Amino acid sequence: MTTELLPDPAAQSPVRTVTESPRRWAVGSAAAIGMVAGAALTDRPSVAYLVVGVAAVLAAGFPDRVLLDRRSRWSVAWIGAAFTLLLVPFVRDSGWLAASSVGLAVWCVALSTTRSTTFTATVLAPIVPVVVQGAVLRSLGTGAAQVTLPSRGSAVRALRVVGSTIVLVTVFTLLFAGADDRFASLVDVVIPTVTVDVDPLGPVVALCVALWILGTAHAKRHEVELDALAPGAGRRRSAWEWAVPVSALVVVFAAFVVVQAATLFGGHDHVMTTDDLTFADHARSGFWQLVTVTVGVLVVVAVQARKVDAEVRRDRVLARVAFGSLCVLTLVVVWSAVYRMSLYEQQFGLTRLRVGVMAFEVWLGVVVLAVIVAGARWSARRLPAVIVGTAAVGVLVMAVMNVDALVAERAVERYERTGLIDVDYLSTLSADAVPAVSTLEPKLRACILDEPGSDPWWNANLARREAAVIAASDPLAECALPAREAGR
Repeated sequence: MTTELLPDPAAQSPVRTVTESPRRWAVGSAAAIGMVAGAALTDRPSVAYLVVGVAAVLAAGFPDRVLLDRRSRWSVAWIGAAFTLLLVPFVRDSGWLAASSVGLAVWCVALSTTRSTTFTATVLAPIVPVVVQGAVLRSLGTGAAQVTLPSRGSAVRALRVVGSTIVLVTVFTLLFAGADDRFASLVDVVIPTVTVDVDPLGPVVALCVALWILGTAHAKRHEVELDALAPGAGRRRSAWEWAVPVSALVVVFAAFVVVQAATLFGGHDHVMTTDDLTFADHARSGFWQLVTVTVGVLVVVAVQARKVDAEVRRDRVLARVAFGSLCVLTLVVVWSAVYRMSLYEQQFGLTRLRVGVMAFEVWLGVVVLAVIVAGARWSARRLPAVIVGTAAVGVLVMAVMNVDALVAERAVERYERTGLIDVDYLSTLSADAVPAVSTLEPKLRACILDEPGSDPWWNANLARREAAVIAASDPLAECALPAREAGR
């Protein structure tokens, strides 16, 4: 009871001193898994990402905790999400989809190592395994480690120094290189062009994976607190100081939606009857409008909500009405942008970029909905986790949709309807698109597909295996383009 009433100095700072040294078997496991990762991970999605990911999480010591408390259950949920995301590179061959899933999986694992719940902690969690590397090395030699995270002020100063140094050196180096050919040649020698290749990157990948395992295990064992780096509670203001600007912004949003109703919801007829307006311009303006407006609204809500005196019931009600109205009007703009992109897709077909833009727009709308729910409950405790979790769900949904296959199917349908097909673009799609492309006539299909290669068992991928089976059952013919000119 005494420890609960008296302030704990360690709880006020993200610094913890622990005498437990890393287990020797963990170091050996990290080194072994790193070597496997360096040899097996390539730029092609494969089962190796799942195997290495699961092994790395196990080596970091996550089985040590069972379902004993609520925090442990959240940790297990994040680990489960990470494992699910790592299935994507095994099932799909799309590189951008695999990269997104692996990145979010790393983020989910990082969130499982900390009790922190603030936005600052959610953003910083993935870099904790890097920050604690010094403590890991010291603990290997001394048997004790002090996990020391920089204060918010020192972290900002360090970032400012690093950023300004990089900018100054880059700008003046480029200027001198443009002014003198010999200096440009020297720059080329000092900073050679980097060619991505598996063999040279193997040792780098091995080292990074091994250090990540040790850093993650260290952060998990010492439960590094990141909330201490978050900004303090905002200063409470009188209601009119935040209600007036937010209410004025609500009026502007409402006026914009009313005046621009034809633009927002006019659809195909509005584009066809408006001079100098194309479907491309219509969709792109909606997308950038969405990004700017949504991000701006989220910033406004985050800043102004800190000024609300939550102890006063009248202020809470007023804040819910004002911020809720602003978010609802933002959802109207989100819906408009999604609708504009759907018009663009109907006219010109799907591409991976257009699907990605659409998915990003929908996800931002989900974030705004989460903000509305948090405002209704007047608690943002789980909001950062919801944002990351919905992003993970979005990637999994796109994996289930099989984006490359969907793009290829729409291209085939458009070819059957119009006789137009973009052979060059379809040839850039991954093996996920092979089943759809295989429905084309053999001579046209041969202009899009390549002979499938063979993968070693540790680089197995279900989409590439299916493509190989299709190629074996129906060999490629000689390429011959359709009579009509290809186009999008």
